[in-house]
Amino acid sequence: MTHAIPFYLFRHRGGDRRVEARFLIQCIEDDHYAREWWGPYPLIDVASLRMAAGLDPLGTEERIELLGELPEHDPLADARQSARLLVDAIGRIQERGPEKERGAN
Repeated sequence: MTHAIPFYLFRHRGGDRRVEARFLIQCIEDDHYAREWWGPYPLIDVASLRMAAGLDPLGTEERIELLGELPEHDPLADARQSARLLVDAIGRIQERGPEKERGAN
């Protein structure tokens, strides 16, 4: 068996979990033998990373039209906004560094 290339799957406050679950099942069923044990996972929640970065995990953020984050409730626009919020959260966590994570002065 050839090992799949690992990747991370991020989600941000998905609406209908049944739709999301069905999408993930279809990702595996497209090539069940190769993907049965290889993903798509890990499934990482953007809201959890926002909380770790000191941001409101459930807050509503403004959308930036120039970045294609409009209209609201459009799958591609929603994904663009989620990606921006993800990158922002990761950047803030990295800026803090490991010392501040452990509570060292």
